[in-house]
Amino acid sequence: MIDFTQLGQYRENNRIEAKKALGGFPESVWETYSAFANTFGGIILLGVVEEKDRSLHAVNLPDPRQYIDEFWRVIGDKNRVSANILSAGDVSVQDVDGQNIIVITVPRASRQDKPVFIGGSPFGGTYRRSGDGDYRCSYSEVENMLRDAKITTPDTFLTDLPLSALNEATIRRYRGDVLERRICGALTNAYGTDFLVRIGAARALGERIFPTNAGLITFGKNAEIKRIFPKYILKVQTADGRKIICSEKDNRSGNAYDFYCLAQQLLGEYAAAVAYDNQKIIKGALLEALLNSIINADYYGGGVTITVGERQIDFTNAGSFRILPKDAADGGVSDPRNAALSRIFSYAGTGSRSGSGIPSIFAAWNKCGYSAPVIKESFAPDAITFSFPFSSDEKSDSTVSKTGRIVSLALKKAAIIDYLTDNASADAETLRLSLRLDDKDTRLLLDSLLSENVVEVFLSGGKICYRLKY
Repeated sequence: MIDFTQLGQYRENNRIEAKKALGGFPESVWETYSAFANTFGGIILLGVVEEKDRSLHAVNLPDPRQYIDEFWRVIGDKNRVSANILSAGDVSVQDVDGQNIIVITVPRASRQDKPVFIGGSPFGGTYRRSGDGDYRCSYSEVENMLRDAKITTPDTFLTDLPLSALNEATIRRYRGDVLERRICGALTNAYGTDFLVRIGAARALGERIFPTNAGLITFGKNAEIKRIFPKYILKVQTADGRKIICSEKDNRSGNAYDFYCLAQQLLGEYAAAVAYDNQKIIKGALLEALLNSIINADYYGGGVTITVGERQIDFTNAGSFRILPKDAADGGVSDPRNAALSRIFSYAGTGSRSGSGIPSIFAAWNKCGYSAPVIKESFAPDAITFSFPFSSDEKSDSTVSKTGRIVSLALKKAAIIDYLTDNASADAETLRLSLRLDDKDTRLLLDSLLSENVVEVFLSGGKICYRLKY
């Protein structure tokens, strides 16, 4: 919640929108409602004007109850707004220096409610937030949200493709791994198409058997995968963009399982080079991150890119979060974008399906004394990046929650943003004490937020202070 006694210190940004609203209920509220719901959430202030210096000031709304009644009337009309994701307490009247304003707190919508749109169609009525403004989502962004909104994700028959679209050599390698690890005894005596059907890589339609989406991505030939997913790509590259492994160029098929096997070997060598004393722990964590990227990528929007640096490695997959980022870091909640793909990989003994994968990565980094991994979500195009630093000289002072789970730097960064949303501005020492950060983490996080243009610096009372930039 904003500190309304300090309203003048706030600025419009990616989570605050001010509207004067003296001429009647502003229709632009609905674009901002849609934008906040489809991005990170935010606060809409009615009866607040942005001055030339970008500071915010209250102007008295003569009849706030009339505005609130109008708001609830429209938000309940499915022809006007697709979903009401608010509760009664999310809309209130606040007194600011004797002036009445309306505060509308919009949470981030769940994937089942997205896209939150206005008008009769999501195409043309869906918005997101960028900086201090709203933008209309592209057709592909809306399609991505509609796909993710499905409560279940039944794997699709690919009746346009024969089983020959799958690479037999990959299937043989995979079956050998399944038998070696003995995860599922029922697969021991399954062969050929029966084996593919049992693991979910193929399904029968009448007397014919076709590959599934998961089967195509896991075992397919690259050209056949690109027929269904034109933007599909899996690659490992250096920090300057030189490709080490690429699904379109490597000497195997280009499918996800062969990519996993090639990347697995490379990540093992990388762990030995950058973390020799902890290579077993770090290799396990990197393989978990690799699998997490593969099973959560939106292959309609791209795929997976791993960027290898001297002291940091980044895993980027196309697509947005299907659960709240905090839930992803805390664990216990599992909602993979490609559940069938996850099952296929699990038979070969890879990864965690319990939702504990990401917390186990954070735990590994903490155990080895490295700064905690950082999670970043971006839009247009949608992507999630996990960054893993190998900076032992900047130990993360990760704290442990009541349930014993490690809180990542990503959550600490989010906490700083939340604090600056609620308190307008603060110096580094205030942030450190209020959020219980150590000096190094505070500097690291503020430098990161400055480089990302999320916060800006200004002088106040002789102190260097920080506030949200957009």
